[in-house]
Amino acid sequence: MIKWTKKKEQQLLKLRDTGKSYADIADELGITIGSAKHKYIRLMQVRNESKYHHPIEKTEQILKYVDFSKVKRVYETFAGHGNLSTIYAKYAKVVGIDNNKTKVDFCNSIRGVTCIKDDSYRNIYKQILDGKRYDLIDIDGYCYPSRFFPHIFLLLNKGYLIFTFPKIGVQKCHAVYKLHYATFYGIHDTLAPYKDKVVEAVQRYGMMNFRVAKLINYTRIDRIDRFIFWVERKSSLDITGLKVKGINY
Repeated sequence: MIKWTKKKEQQLLKLRDTGKSYADIADELGITIGSAKHKYIRLMQVRNESKYHHPIEKTEQILKYVDFSKVKRVYETFAGHGNLSTIYAKYAKVVGIDNNKTKVDFCNSIRGVTCIKDDSYRNIYKQILDGKRYDLIDIDGYCYPSRFFPHIFLLLNKGYLIFTFPKIGVQKCHAVYKLHYATFYGIHDTLAPYKDKVVEAVQRYGMMNFRVAKLINYTRIDRIDRFIFWVERKSSLDITGLKVKGINY
């Protein structure tokens, strides 16, 4: 596995800027074509290039499928450059999380946004400990949302859960990824359609905290998928349909 350095990243960017193909770059740097392409896209995402962040497509999906009359508080992990924070802040108060001070300072300049410098994965536990609740949660990182489950549901009693899911196969499906897919989503065949497997897994994680998750929309955008769920907290009796005299009848 290649160890990327600032020097090698700059070489990659320079070669790409001169019009070199990923195959040519791979030969010159002694890496695989997949590694060259993946690293270049990640660097473009860090630069906030729209082509690789897809803020327009994400915004269109959000505005089409989210009823903001039900949303007063938004929790956004990996707030980044504030592309989505800007949209959410038009309708609700936003709490954003990012571990980059420059990005945090920028997001805090957006009216209606409070951005906290912290690790997004760890901050959810602080939010849970403080008893926070939100009407919409957006997990929009560069990687899979797996590490947020099932605890993220404790921040939602009734509201939207939105997350980005990198398309399977975009990166080489080596043993670590295959184990990840199998463990978190029950996906054993990485060449087969996986949307239903992800939906079932999310609904199962929700049930661990007595939350019922219903898929509202699934949109494919280039190298990523975006899922929108409506989540509601339910009692075990309501979930199972069990009737207990003196309690629910």
